[in-house]
Amino acid sequence: MNNIIRRVTTAALLVALTGSGVVFVGGDLSAQAQVGRPFRNRDQVQRILERLEVRTDSFRRSLDDALDRSRFNGSQREDNINALARNFERQTDRLRDDYSDGDRVRGGVRELLATGDQIDRIMRRGRYGRETERDWAAVRTELNRLQSFARY
Repeated sequence: MNNIIRRVTTAALLVALTGSGVVFVGGDLSAQAQVGRPFRNRDQVQRILERLEVRTDSFRRSLDDALDRSRFNGSQREDNINALARNFERQTDRLRDDYSDGDRVRGGVRELLATGDQIDRIMRRGRYGRETERDWAAVRTELNRLQSFARY
């Protein structure tokens, strides 16, 4: 499996941004990207990426612990989910670093959102415990904020 997932077909996604009243309905986040426009507010996006990186780290740890306590422990499914979460964490770190350095990040945002869609489907299908679900909700909120501040 390629470290960077390029294409993902996803089901409809309904996610509400906590406290902001903004709701995204339908389609995967990556498919909504359009090429050519810069981010609207660089400082706000930087803060989103920093929060996203911290929340992704917490999510990956809690997911790993939850999988160790689940029926998937020791299975190929556990390995695949953990690999996806590690890939997502690396994508988040890379995107934050690239954005801090002033690099163009359009493709990195699309890839991160596509991987986030995959993880969201996994989280909706299974029960991974309150901590993991809370950590994922925080990550998902930041992904939606990133999408709302980014004009591709």
